[in-house]
Amino acid sequence: MKRVLDLSPHRLAAIMKHDPELPEQVPELNKPLEWFQQIEHDLMPRLLQSLADISSCKEIATEEALCCYRMVDYYERPACTLAPRCGEHRDFGTMTLVFGDGPGLEAEIDGKWHKLPSGDGSAVLLFGWCTQIRSNDRVKAALHRVRNSDKDKAIVPARTAAVFFVAPQQEASLEPQVLPDETPKYCYKTAGDLKGIMARKWRWREGTLSSADAAREAAEIEQFPTQDSIVNHLVRKTS
Repeated sequence: MKRVLDLSPHRLAAIMKHDPELPEQVPELNKPLEWFQQIEHDLMPRLLQSLADISSCKEIATEEALCCYRMVDYYERPACTLAPRCGEHRDFGTMTLVFGDGPGLEAEIDGKWHKLPSGDGSAVLLFGWCTQIRSNDRVKAALHRVRNSDKDKAIVPARTAAVFFVAPQQEASLEPQVLPDETPKYCYKTAGDLKGIMARKWRWREGTLSSADAAREAAEIEQFPTQDSIVNHLVRKTS
């Protein structure tokens, strides 16, 4: 079980418009939000410029990006619990920064799962599907998950994480930037197209689908069991 709070500059502006006194009513939110905003204004532009350089996708650094601030509280639980705290998946957007206070985050590298650094001020930078498509597979979206951190104890301790997501605007083109020795590996889509393709899968994973969409997902799950399978079917070129 976990608790999740998702905010963004747009959502915060709407909230403050209707409730200007919120900072005084919930003062414990002020420092985390200031910290996220510092990342957005100071660190994000440098990371996006570096990503644009290594991926040969100049628009990553020049377009207006969307940001989302997520705070996740994973409850402590019995070590015998088999289900992952967060199932394996690749993120939708351009990049994700994860700041965790303890172990549990893992990524698949060359077919094997590896534990990633956590705590002590460290952060993990992951890339998402938008970057993989735009770079024509030169920069891969990371398959990752959150697992029990200590199976030698009866109870796995609680884990908290601050996650900073960056994605293109809905209308942004995801046309692959093809180098001279390459052929395009993906069909043309916008970021909004891709998000629509992936949305039902992540809502299924999180248990937040409507009954109608849940019925559609149940009917398709055998053919397209994961986000990757449906994205590759609808977006990746076959020849």
